[in-house]
Amino acid sequence: MRKLIVLFAAMALIVTVTVPVMAKVHIGGIVFVDAYYHQFDEDACKAGVGPDGTNDWTQTEMEIPDMTRLYGKWTNKAGDVGMHIELGLGNQNGSEAQGNSVRLRHAYGWWKINPTIKLIVGQTGGSFANLNPSQMLGQESNRAHASGQGFGNIFCGRNPGVRLEAKFSDAVSLKVSLLDPHGSKAGVVPNPPAGWTGNEESTLPRIDIVVPIKFGPLYLEPGVSYHKVEYDQVTAPQDDSFDIIAYCIGLKFSAGPFTFSGEYTIGQNWANAGNEQLKIPNWENKFGAIGGAQLNATGGVEDSEDHAYWVDLAFKVRTATIHAIYGCQGSDAWTAAGDVETERQMYGMSIPIAVAKAFIIRPEYMVYDWGDVKKPGVADKNLGEETIAGIQFQIVF
Repeated sequence: MRKLIVLFAAMALIVTVTVPVMAKVHIGGIVFVDAYYHQFDEDACKAGVGPDGTNDWTQTEMEIPDMTRLYGKWTNKAGDVGMHIELGLGNQNGSEAQGNSVRLRHAYGWWKINPTIKLIVGQTGGSFANLNPSQMLGQESNRAHASGQGFGNIFCGRNPGVRLEAKFSDAVSLKVSLLDPHGSKAGVVPNPPAGWTGNEESTLPRIDIVVPIKFGPLYLEPGVSYHKVEYDQVTAPQDDSFDIIAYCIGLKFSAGPFTFSGEYTIGQNWANAGNEQLKIPNWENKFGAIGGAQLNATGGVEDSEDHAYWVDLAFKVRTATIHAIYGCQGSDAWTAAGDVETERQMYGMSIPIAVAKAFIIRPEYMVYDWGDVKKPGVADKNLGEETIAGIQFQIVF
């Protein structure tokens, strides 16, 4: 609470000091409350996905997820320089235990160099895989369920860096981002393959390139994310680097009350990314599979093959929008005995309803099928299913 008061006071001081010269200031925020039924079946609990080792598990939960936020925006009189600061408030790190936290979501400034080129510096998102399915409930349920992360949706994280945006026309633009290669939290570095030696010393930033394209009701967003992970003092003849790559194409199309959106991503070695890199939970390793790059008998890197996709079909009825959602994500990782395969999926519905201009309720029902772990020469391991069903309350101010 003391940290929160200090941060509020600092923001108020900034506003007070800059009042004589500012052209536009806006302070606002969003409050979320999740109330839901949470269930793991028996297979999920036996596999270690759920919290119990033998039986199914059910619990009713009410939480304030830390995507609850307070933000401040400032733009100068000329309109060519601006700043955005945003704090996340609530229950952090997906903990089942209730608690209060304050964390930095966004802190960046921008400079519009000319009518077509814009420079953004600081910590923010929007570098890669920017579309999301309309799935919101249960973010803090000890799993990363916000927007279907890990079940088909890839979130690039909010990382310190520099981005240049160029608008070539009303239809085509370009975003090039150079981002922190180690992760935005101290000590968070890409996860090396099992048996790797040496110290991580990546010298090049992660690079994200996105090309938004808009033709009337059709929006396309192809992109690529690349990070070369380098190590020093490795044991010869071990390789001293490997690549984390993701290629993505997003699509959104609207026609009257109907909207279709989706995203397809392929790449390699996602499980080796630090938690603040591509935001892809490293669940394969936790549940007995092998994910990401592996070292072969001669010390060479064998890359994993990863894929993810989701679709969201939406239909607007007065103040409600009905979303039908499906997502799938999987990986093939090398072993000497043959590839280890994992694939999981999600499906369900989410229906945001605008009760008032600033008050939204969202009934939601989602099933997360954690799929099977397929290893050569042994029986498949079923990881079971998880269900989250309830209502999210949202107030915008």
